[in-house]
Amino acid sequence: MLRSLCLILPLLVFSSCAADQRPDTTATEPHTSTEPHTSTVAAVTAEPAASVATPARSEIDPESAEAAAAVIDAYYRAIAARDYDRAYDLWGGEGPPNQTRQSFARGFAETASVTVATGTPSRIDAAAGSRYVEVPVTVTAKTTAGRTQRFTGTYTVRRSVVDGATPAQRAWHLYRASLKEAPRRPSKVRAE
Repeated sequence: MLRSLCLILPLLVFSSCAADQRPDTTATEPHTSTEPHTSTVAAVTAEPAASVATPARSEIDPESAEAAAAVIDAYYRAIAARDYDRAYDLWGGEGPPNQTRQSFARGFAETASVTVATGTPSRIDAAAGSRYVEVPVTVTAKTTAGRTQRFTGTYTVRRSVVDGATPAQRAWHLYRASLKEAPRRPSKVRAE
């Protein structure tokens, strides 16, 4: 099922399914808080979403770590609206690692719903003309077959700061996802 989940949830790059080909250039402090600072719930349902509420983000500095975390919120809102082109574009010019637009969109065929809770973003780190922020997440997915799976890990969000970078390159975009399936909780067995 984990292998098929990689097709169902192309928004995630699982270390057990495919290695991320992008170099690890981040050096972030370990995340110590497990309390989510914001919770975003984005559902992908069999019926297209009529409208997706967008929280007001005008008060957030566009260069801040909070703005980086907001990209994850936007990503799940796009998926909830079945706007897979928008979700794909939030990965930057290249899209998610090892996926075409078509394979990305097809990957949601067996997805009934997806929710995400984001934690407190890391401090902004710098490397070679880029800025990076790590955001802890918990993703809960339900397949059309009714199976619920939970994944925990982080998204790395990146932006360019080099001279000559385009506005799109200077905007925060998803760069890497490092998520793994959380262990299932054992069912309680009644003693008779």
